[in-house]
Amino acid sequence: MTTLTADHACPIVLRDAEIRAVRDGVMSELRLPVTPQPPEWAGFVNAATMFNSQMRTVPAHLWQWSELEKDPPSRLRRWPEDHHLPCPLGTPGEAIWVRETWVYRSKHDRYYYRADHPKFAPYAHNGWKRAAVMPRKACRFLLEILTIRIERLQQITEEGALASGIRYQTTDGYKNRWHGPDAEFSLKLSRTNARDAFAGAWDAAYRKLELGWMTNPWTWVIGFKPVPGLYFPL
Repeated sequence: MTTLTADHACPIVLRDAEIRAVRDGVMSELRLPVTPQPPEWAGFVNAATMFNSQMRTVPAHLWQWSELEKDPPSRLRRWPEDHHLPCPLGTPGEAIWVRETWVYRSKHDRYYYRADHPKFAPYAHNGWKRAAVMPRKACRFLLEILTIRIERLQQITEEGALASGIRYQTTDGYKNRWHGPDAEFSLKLSRTNARDAFAGAWDAAYRKLELGWMTNPWTWVIGFKPVPGLYFPL
């Protein structure tokens, strides 16, 4: 049996609240925008077998050929040209190593993580370090990729929103409301169902990149599970 390690894995940055959601077992899917986004005429083939308008076989799980709007029909076009758009985080069976806000204390010869100290940070006398510069040796979360699929953002269901870390809020005057994995950040974005709460959290992260909910971008949906034995709470 192959042992997953961070040595040959792709990194991903998770926010403190997402770290806690993974730790608590309420987050099992990642959603990322496809980069670059395909042109409007492109579709994605999920069926085992599919035919285009000229009854030619289209490969499954790839971006399909579309017919140019000309009469008579001209050659078919495709995106991308080589019909190959790999997921940037890997393939099922591979691992993702998680970067998070951290600090190393030589006095204790160990790493500390802000997700464990959301309100009080006794180990960050010199300031927390950005997740983007966290070295691999500081990694404490390794995620095994289970499934990968591509779908439009607005195809997400209530179940998908829950798998993305959306939680039910029952305190602080927000009863019967849903919010994203970061409660302190998203109370103002709380909604009456998980899917709407996910939409608000997505917009907060991607609307400035012109990839907001209303643009309905294509997304990678990555199902994962934490690799046991790598998380060590303080």
